[in-house]
Amino acid sequence: MKKFFIIYILLTFNDLCGQSTLKSFVAENAIQIESIDPDNKDYSDLEPIRNSIGSARIVMLGEQDHGDAPTFLAKTRLIKFLHEKMGFNVLAFESDFFALNQTNFPDFKKNIYSVWSQCNAVQPLFEYLDYNKSLATTGFDCRHTSFYSKGNFIAQFYEILNELEMDELSNDTLFASILKDLMMFEYKNSTQEKDKGKFLVQLETIQSSLTKNEIKNSEFWRQEISNLKAFVQNAWANKDLASINNDFRDKQMGDNILWLANEKYKNERIIVWAHNFHIAKNLKFSYPDTTAVTITAGNEVYKVLGDEVYVLGFTSYSGTAGRNTNEVSYKVAKSQKGSIERNLAKHKYSYAFIDMKLFSSENSKFIMKAPYHFNNNSDWGNVYDGIFYIKLMFPCGK
Repeated sequence: MKKFFIIYILLTFNDLCGQSTLKSFVAENAIQIESIDPDNKDYSDLEPIRNSIGSARIVMLGEQDHGDAPTFLAKTRLIKFLHEKMGFNVLAFESDFFALNQTNFPDFKKNIYSVWSQCNAVQPLFEYLDYNKSLATTGFDCRHTSFYSKGNFIAQFYEILNELEMDELSNDTLFASILKDLMMFEYKNSTQEKDKGKFLVQLETIQSSLTKNEIKNSEFWRQEISNLKAFVQNAWANKDLASINNDFRDKQMGDNILWLANEKYKNERIIVWAHNFHIAKNLKFSYPDTTAVTITAGNEVYKVLGDEVYVLGFTSYSGTAGRNTNEVSYKVAKSQKGSIERNLAKHKYSYAFIDMKLFSSENSKFIMKAPYHFNNNSDWGNVYDGIFYIKLMFPCGK
């Protein structure tokens, strides 16, 4: 009994020390952000974020849920700042890689996920993109969910098979039916277990042929076949496991971002718009008591590019959240005692920025609502390079 009492005292002491360290850090380093209004062009309050980003080539902007209206407004203002003041000329969305990287791509707004395209808080961004053609748009998600992909992918895919003179595969009716089923129904696909291995081998054969033969847009199609393989495996895994995230999707999203950075936009600075989870690096979210790092797109990119990547996570103190696709809102979790949100709320900030690079990486474990709207105790100083705080959260309107 005495042994357990001593352990309890030690744990309590360590927890109090951690809270004291966080309290001091917030008091000394939190910077007030004056506005999240996308039309506010007095960017002086964003200068600390510029200093924190430094020379990074890729800036990743997160969100706790795909319906966080104030976060979307803040991100839009940050995008304008990054583009106009820091030379970031590419905006990559967590949306359909195939569609958003077409040379004859029809309409950006119609082909990104509806959680953003139908959100009133994202409309200022679309207006800016319509006006500012110098900011290129692209996507990096392996999911083929856009109107463009649904209507054009299969025809373009078979054109590639014809160019490669892969007649046997072009005439394979089982291959064609599986591909069509996956494109139309994704997670509700009806692929039989016995056919999955052969289908993946056939995709690898196409990839091998693309490596050996130069055709129109070879570089894109080599990446797209990798992307398609991940889409297929993600669709099968989600059907079997009923999981939103798995290794296939995040690994491929990371690989797609690297392709954009190293191939298509190799001389450009890139902004990434995605969820807090996907952009996180060194995230021990699933296994908080082990050394295992959860696979995320952000960490896949960070492993290759290191400090060329800057990750900005978002958090909030109170309010409601929810996505416009299901019209169901929920209360964000109450900020726990000793959390970073509680500490920031004491300073009466509506919005604030904290440069996590200033936090000792050896002592950066604390409670924060990330990557979602729920409290988690994790090593956040090694997950996000910066934190953008919003006091009151509310969901999108249409």
